[in-house]
Amino acid sequence: MLQGLNCPIPNLRTGYLLNMLNQGLAQQPQLLFIHYLNQLEHMLSRIEASDDNNQSFLGISLQPQMFDLRTQLHICVNFSLRACCPLWQRITPNFEAKQPSYEALFQEIIATRDYLKNLGELPTGAWEQQLSEKAGFAELDLPAFEFVYQYAFPNFMFHYTMVYTIAKSCCVELGKADFDGYHQYPQDFSFIDE
Repeated sequence: MLQGLNCPIPNLRTGYLLNMLNQGLAQQPQLLFIHYLNQLEHMLSRIEASDDNNQSFLGISLQPQMFDLRTQLHICVNFSLRACCPLWQRITPNFEAKQPSYEALFQEIIATRDYLKNLGELPTGAWEQQLSEKAGFAELDLPAFEFVYQYAFPNFMFHYTMVYTIAKSCCVELGKADFDGYHQYPQDFSFIDE
């Protein structure tokens, strides 16, 4: 266990997770998801502004056997709930957009973010739980920390990256600043000389 935290950490190999914990994310893991839901909302606004055919980008996928942008976004958003609700021992709500529209997707992001903001303090003993979930055809039963940071968050980021990648394939102008909310570059900056 980390000194001062009641949080078992399996297979801690890098300083990245330790840094997250030092920022209080072990006590409020929903903050990590809220940050990226804010970025997802920002990216969706950029996608919508670039979609001249009004919603045509929502049905685009990278390959025929892959989910489209709308579905990737929904799965991404839902992983934030699938990660946090079990920690708080709550039933995972369903805020899925019922219509394939930008407005419905914005509402899904906002409802999810608001829900996470209102979770309150992490209950005592939350990190001592074993959390179960089906991952594809695999039945998972993992320690809570591993479930959140080694299963749920990477899956959240996988689908988040798929939204970004599909948007880029549609020529939406997005960059690292849009993706992570930290990078800054001058307009028209490029590392690649043309």
